[in-house]
Formats: sequence, structure tokens, C-alpha cells
Amino acid sequence: MTIQHRQEIHNAIRLWMASLDSVPGWREWNKKKMHATMFFDGVVPVCEIDEFIFPDKIEKQHEIVMSYFYLEDSILDMKNVEFYFRRYPFRGLPISRYSHITNVCEMYFNKFYEFSERTKKHFEKIKKYNPETKANFGKFISRFKKEFECELKERNLTHHHRKFQDISIDRLFITDVLSDNEIDKNMVRLLDFRYREVRNEWVNRVRARSAKAELYLNSVADFTVKSCDFLRIDV
Repeated sequence: MTIQHRQEIHNAIRLWMASLDSVPGWREWNKKKMHATMFFDGVVPVCEIDEFIFPDKIEKQHEIVMSYFYLEDSILDMKNVEFYFRRYPFRGLPISRYSHITNVCEMYFNKFYEFSERTKKHFEKIKKYNPETKANFGKFISRFKKEFECELKERNLTHHHRKFQDISIDRLFITDVLSDNEIDKNMVRLLDFRYREVRNEWVNRVRARSAKAELYLNSVADFTVKSCDFLRIDV
């Protein structure tokens, strides 16, 4: 997978961040903020640090950079869902394999909604900074929603109506109930088998779908650099 545009925007953001050192008071504020964060323990009072106010144009640039980082976070979180599926850390606790898998599925679906909503807000900030941009943001959002229609639909259902339902996971639930007393060792082994089966199915799905979503992030990076003069290194 190409990540060319993401590499470009990372390089541009590094240069832009270095330029902030010339903004009066920025470096001093950062030092105070770091000190307040490091030494805050809820017991010893620390002087409250007000938010730093950039000049208007730089503030708009800062909002764009931060909203892009939030998109990077969404994709990273989406990819990392794989590891939640791969681990069942609740043996001996009242959290079944069925409950664990179902909750992780719902978290996974929500990451697509999160990325979509954060992308909308990111594009709004770009339009605010550069009303003349030619990027077709509406078409991009529509394409993303069509590509991930299944995930977004399930997110809506689980958020507003019911728990996630899937025949493989339902079968895991039944097996979990039947093996609850752990008397039938064959049923216990079957539960482990069913869990690994469902787990592997979802791990593979997360890998494939998050890879597709990452392509959209690469496109957002391209839109951002092309629409924001402060991120074009050649300007």
C-alpha cells in the first residue's frame, strides 16, 4: 500500500511545527504546560495554564493539523482492534468469550463512523481556511460511506437499537452456555475451537478493511496538502 501522501504531509507538518517557534510566547507556554502536566498529582496544586491563543491565521492552520492527527489516530485504533480480537484476557472472570467478541465488534464498527465524522470536520476546517479549494470533499465522503456501508449500518444498529448479531458469534454464545459447567470436556474444547474460529475470521476482516480505510486516509493527506499552502513545501 502506498503511503506517499502521508509521508509528504508528515514532512510538511514537521516543518510547520518548527516554524511555530517564531510565534511569541509559544515555546514558553509549552514549557509551562509540560511542567504542569508532569507534576499534576491531584494533591499538590499546580497553577492552571490557559490555552495558548495563536494569531487567527495560524490558529486555523493549527486546527487543520490537529484534526488530521485525529484521523491518523482513528485509523491506528481501527487497525489495533485486531489485537483485541486476538486476546481473551478474562479467564476466571464473569466476561464470556461471546461478550468479549461482541463488544470488540461494536468497537470496531464505531471506528468507521468515527473516521467518517472526523473527516467531515477536517474538511470543514480546510474550507474555512481556504474557501477556494477545488477538492471535492462531498464526493469523497459519499464514496467512503458506500465503501463501508456494511460497517456504518451495523454501527448505527448497535448504537441505537440492539447488540451486534452474527450467526458465527451466536453459535459461539450457544456453545458458551452449554459448556458453562465445564463437566463436558468435549464441549469445553468445542468452545475453544469455536472461539478461535470466530476470532480468526474477525482478525482477517479487520486487516482487510482497515487496509482499505487507510487508503482513504492517504487521499485525505493529499487533499490537505493540495488545499493548504502552509503545508506545501515547494511554496
